[in-house]
Amino acid sequence: MHAWKIYLPVNLDLERLALDSSEPTWARPLRLEKLEALVSFLVTQGWRRDIGADDDAIPLHSKTLEALLGSRYSSDALRLLTRWGVIERSAIRYKPGERCDSYRLREPYASALPVAKEIAGSRLPGRLRKLRERQTRECVGSDPVRLHYRDTLGRVALAPVPTSVYPSDPKARVVWAHHVESLQSGERWISASANTGRVFHDVVVMPRELRAFLSIDRESVDEVDKANAQPFLMLAYYPPGEPERKQFCDVVCRGHFYPMLRHVAEHYGFEPRASSWDDDTLKRKVAAALFDRNRDEPSPMRKALRHLFPYLADELTLRRAGDHRRLARDLQSRESELFQRRIAPRIIRELPDCPFLTIHDGILCKARFAPQVRRFVEEETVKVYGVRPLVRLKSEKAQSVPKAA
Repeated sequence: MHAWKIYLPVNLDLERLALDSSEPTWARPLRLEKLEALVSFLVTQGWRRDIGADDDAIPLHSKTLEALLGSRYSSDALRLLTRWGVIERSAIRYKPGERCDSYRLREPYASALPVAKEIAGSRLPGRLRKLRERQTRECVGSDPVRLHYRDTLGRVALAPVPTSVYPSDPKARVVWAHHVESLQSGERWISASANTGRVFHDVVVMPRELRAFLSIDRESVDEVDKANAQPFLMLAYYPPGEPERKQFCDVVCRGHFYPMLRHVAEHYGFEPRASSWDDDTLKRKVAAALFDRNRDEPSPMRKALRHLFPYLADELTLRRAGDHRRLARDLQSRESELFQRRIAPRIIRELPDCPFLTIHDGILCKARFAPQVRRFVEEETVKVYGVRPLVRLKSEKAQSVPKAA
């Protein structure tokens, strides 16, 4: 058995917590390893969470816990870590009809720098590997699209990543190193959201900057990216004949939604430094503002949306009422329907030699197939929404506005 690398918050001393509690037997090496494995699982799964996830908690099904820790220890490990203030349970359930509580690290551990620790002679790595293999097998099943993803993931490779391109933030550097090691290990996994149909895998959750070092069959890759993807899906919320729809469509299809919203929000007291944000930061801030629960006093971003598109602002408020998560889930479900049920099957059918992976609202494929894949994305989107989206290739420096459908 090889050494196993786990990640723990630098300020977490589980042995001391066990000795100071009424459960000192958990300071024994075998039991302590179980606790560390569970904490490390929450830490590393948190690095694989998606921006659009319901919250930062990690779903832990009882079968997952038993497969990782064994039935003898799983419930006690959760109970003790909760009692010691290391983790807390979220109210969100992830699998309809099944008991699947979710947990997150509590402060001061959640924001602490994670440090790697190697454990030799442990059986847990084998258990974790079997767990991921089983989950991937169950997720893929006989679905031809997911079978294609599994085949493509086996052909993906990561070139050496120079340390000079790593982020300067110490915590981000650890996360990057984890993803690099995971991809270079050759192990691959696939999962899907029971609520939205979104598909997750190694490439989806890795930092997007690392995708520049990917290849498929040793060939260079490109990303087909649908600009303003989630705002574009909001076109479905406009009834036919609503005058505001044409204006909103024009803004979104030119890729101007996010910068325009930021510009107007600044007049309502939005963060002055917002003008210096990169595209990813701006999208995260807008998503946080639009998908959060309704407030008595709307945020500057929501005031800006109401100023620009009052009909859409009212519609989003109605869709957040009662359970604000419904809005994000609805848009993600529409995205999955478009990419997983229409675009992906068409690529497999018409470009059988093109290995590709969906990255939610984009496609990663061999560079030589990218122009054809872009055409498929445009055409299938037009069939559903009647409007041609702005679809870009990451490799292109010049960005042009697409013609009307």
